[in-house]
Amino acid sequence: MGDDRTASNNAARQQRRRRREVVVVGAGAVLLVSALTGLRVPRTEIELDLQVSQVTFALPTANAIADPLAVTSLGVSNLRAIELPRSRQREGGRYTEPSILLSVALLPGRRGSINLDGLALPAGAEVSLRKSRVPGEYELFLNNSGATVAASVDGPVHVVIGERLNEMVDFNIPRPVRLLPGHGLVKLDFTLADSAKLALSYQLPVRQLQLSRIDEFTQAEAPVVRSISTIQSGTLYLESIAGEARPLRTGEGLQFSASEGVIRALDLGGEHIGLQFVGQVSGMTVGSGGVKRSLMPTWYEWLVARHRLPFLWGTTAYVFGLIMSVLRWWRQDT
Repeated sequence: MGDDRTASNNAARQQRRRRREVVVVGAGAVLLVSALTGLRVPRTEIELDLQVSQVTFALPTANAIADPLAVTSLGVSNLRAIELPRSRQREGGRYTEPSILLSVALLPGRRGSINLDGLALPAGAEVSLRKSRVPGEYELFLNNSGATVAASVDGPVHVVIGERLNEMVDFNIPRPVRLLPGHGLVKLDFTLADSAKLALSYQLPVRQLQLSRIDEFTQAEAPVVRSISTIQSGTLYLESIAGEARPLRTGEGLQFSASEGVIRALDLGGEHIGLQFVGQVSGMTVGSGGVKRSLMPTWYEWLVARHRLPFLWGTTAYVFGLIMSVLRWWRQDT
């Protein structure tokens, strides 16, 4: 009698232990799936093919950001010195004025030309390129650069240097105009010549990519600052999950807490700036204000994309084993 009771108690304990094992395995599976589908990878690789009205970035290393560019006008502000070359009318001179404006002029049978030379900037320089509302006109902002801006002028060119000079100057051969920047932000305003289409070099390493601008205005004697998306259209490709494509709408805010990669192309000459970028980003969100949604892939999406077949077979085997354990427990319990 006592042996039967002991055997019965042992069987009951074994059944309770099997139940706990099944519950623990099931709970662990739920927690694992929840973690994989809820937690996001810290960094991911993306590709952007966008039309934007403005793009901002920083240079991780010293680099030339522009090839020589033919323009019909060039204005540069926040300068500490201007070195104007010799022309037909006058000797060359150095001016300590903060700004200069060059524009192509015409003489009978002759037309002047202006070429903005390639811009070589040091590591850490911040660059922002913005499309003006005027066709073919752009604004380029350089911060922490300290680099000399140079332009090549030939033929008749109208030159305005502060209040010191305002006249048409005729250069008999191509000559350089050297512009020495002051401290802080240097602004270049230029209008593309008809033949100019592409300004910035291919494969340009960049970091801190920004696709927004900051607008500040005063309302009721208090400054109001807001971030405005500069995206006009385009597509985001999530390379880490099999290149999944996500279209981006006009004004849709795309932000990164950190980014580093390569600008493959900046296409000028159209209605907007064509941007192609590929690189690693973190903290990628979409939206504005307090309504933002993460676009970082989850660990589940990453695993499925990187290990699709092994992940599928592993998941199938795990679920099959879990079902068989439940069935064995059910049969023994009944």
